[in-house]
Parts: sequence; structure tokens; C-alpha cells
Amino acid sequence: DAQSARNGWQDVLILADTNAQVAILNDKFREKMLANGFLDAAKQIEIESVDLQGYSHTIGVAPGDRVLLRKNASDAEKLPISNGDLGTVLLVRENIQSIDGEDVIDIELVVRRDDGETVHIRNSEYQAIQHGYAMTSTKSQGMTVGQAYYLPGSTATLQSLYVSYTRGVHGAKVYLNESQWPDFYKSVEKY
Repeated sequence: DAQSARNGWQDVLILADTNAQVAILNDKFREKMLANGFLDAAKQIEIESVDLQGYSHTIGVAPGDRVLLRKNASDAEKLPISNGDLGTVLLVRENIQSIDGEDVIDIELVVRRDDGETVHIRNSEYQAIQHGYAMTSTKSQGMTVGQAYYLPGSTATLQSLYVSYTRGVHGAKVYLNESQWPDFYKSVEKY
């Protein structure tokens, strides 16, 4: 929502059960951020991203974007990056390097992680990046935010509801439509 966009996403988690749900939610939130002017399409740069199955594709990244870093590594200045770090993109820029007499363009992202540290990520060295507006409830384990939102899927269990609900200091808002309710109820009725 507009409040989250203005105040930053550090105190909000949007949770789902599957990576497919997360990808759709991330796309939808990002479209809204662009449409409402919270992201500047003119400053967007396409970067290489490798998904969890190892497939490479491009994603658009602009200053203000929320990103999830999915691999342990070090940034360009040797600061640690941990799998699961969330942050906000401060700057996206193209860097031209001369390698063996040829100019090579590399993309650098400057990301302020939620812990306050700023990391410099060269896309040629690190592609385990996805938009971070939404994530799976499994990925969120151990995180605490002010408010969580959970969109259970057909694989929802009481455990995934518990994990999602307990991420928020004030609990989680759970969103189900009528067609989802019978499957969800069936998966948790024994509890």
C-alpha cells in the first residue's frame, strides 16, 4: 500500500506458500509501485537474475526497489551478504571496465540492507537476486516485522499459517477467497 511505499518495506512482510505465488505477488506489487510513481521507470536497468531452479532471466531494478538476496557471498567491498538479506536499492549504475582491451559493461547495485549496512553488488559476480516485496513463509522464518500479510495456497498447513502469523508483532492478516477456504480448512481442521 502507499503507507508501506512511503515508509519503506522493512516493517512489512508479504508471505505466500510457493515460489510461483511469490513471483506473481512481486510482479504485481512492482507494477503498482511503478504505476504510482514510487519507482522511476526511466532509472530502471535490467539485470541478470538466477532463480531457485538455476534458470537465468532478467529483472528490472530501479532505485527504491525492494530486493531479496538469496546466496551467501561478499560484495564488491568484501562485506558479507547472507542468504535471506532484504534491502532497498539506493542506486543502480552501469560501470564500464576494460578487460583485455575490450570495454565490458557491468551493473552495480547499491543496496541498503534492513540491518542498516550498505552493500555494493556487481551483477557479473552475483545474480541470486529477486524482488523482495513478497517471500515464502519458509524463507521468512526467524524474521520479525510490525505487520505480516499471508496469502495461503493449496499447500497451506497449520505450520505455514503459524510461521506466517508469528512473523508480525501484531500478527498477520490472512487472505483467502471462497474457493480456497475448503482446502485450507481441511488442512488445519485436525488442530
